[in-house]
Amino acid sequence: MAWTTFLLGRPGNEMVFELKPESMNIDYNDIKVLHSNLAGDTKKSIIKAAVPTVRISSSYLSLAQRNQIASLRHVSDSFLSFRCRDDWQTYYEPVTINDATHIVLANSSATRLSSVLTGLGFSTTIAIQSPFYLTLPTPAGGSGTTWAPGTITYADSTRIATLQNSISSITSPLYVSYTYSGWLVEMSAFSAKSEGGWGDQTQYDIELVGV
Repeated sequence: MAWTTFLLGRPGNEMVFELKPESMNIDYNDIKVLHSNLAGDTKKSIIKAAVPTVRISSSYLSLAQRNQIASLRHVSDSFLSFRCRDDWQTYYEPVTINDATHIVLANSSATRLSSVLTGLGFSTTIAIQSPFYLTLPTPAGGSGTTWAPGTITYADSTRIATLQNSISSITSPLYVSYTYSGWLVEMSAFSAKSEGGWGDQTQYDIELVGV
């Protein structure tokens, strides 16, 4: 998928839109809860990490595409699929270890999109990279320990990855890298200002927030 296009719409039924790369801004924020304990220390609980907020602003949008995007603001029966690259990558994301051959990826807007798409019969958008990185006590700047996990299968419905070769330690923190193509989002804002007497050129702003 080219950087100058993006897909947006109901999952599996997205429409193609064009843009200049500089027209897109992506911010990441955590959904978290901060508490204070009896000692006065602040504790942080992450409910969902790296939730994207995508803002797309440009000075040109055809009338047809303006109408397409405006129609997506009326979608009430599902969240939207937003995909703009095939090679977004998460590095060293912590995972939950179920046992020596099963790990669970964190719930994210990227894994949610892939789960929805595979539930509709499409291919997964999650590609787990090898090798995994097992972080053990190491000197400052140490890179931890790696091992070959063998064949990896991933189930989108449960976010469980099954490893051919056992993890060398199920008590040490484990991290994984994977690629993905986009996020399950809600369109939180869309504004459009027509330019020209016939309204066939539109200045627009879109905001999409990961769910």
